[in-house]
Amino acid sequence: MTVIWTYTGLSTPEIEQRVTTYGEFSISSSVNGIKDIESQTLNGISIQKIFFQPDVNIDLAIAQIVAGTNSVRGIMPAGIQAPIVVRYSASSVPVLQIGLSSDELNEQQLYDYGIYRLRQRLAPSMA
Repeated sequence: MTVIWTYTGLSTPEIEQRVTTYGEFSISSSVNGIKDIESQTLNGISIQKIFFQPDVNIDLAIAQIVAGTNSVRGIMPAGIQAPIVVRYSASSVPVLQIGLSSDELNEQQLYDYGIYRLRQRLAPSMA
């Protein structure tokens, strides 16, 4: 699962101190069954990736994340909005990515080749 906070007007170090740190704290102290949390802070964005133990009830974890992040917003920068919470599953993550190039085919022909020929050949083996 990923929690994404956005707030403009603060530098990356300020986002780290005032959003990422509090976001990590709220998640780690209010959500059960966490295996690991990885955070990344960019200019105006804080991203926390949360990895769970295999037996975790994901719906309950989402509710705990929402409750925890709502409670910590009071000590974050004024006006910060609730974070975006993105749920991932094995079926929503790509398992293969291919890049195509050609000296003979133009962009449209290459696209058509990838979609109609290459993809069709790979699809049965991926099912």
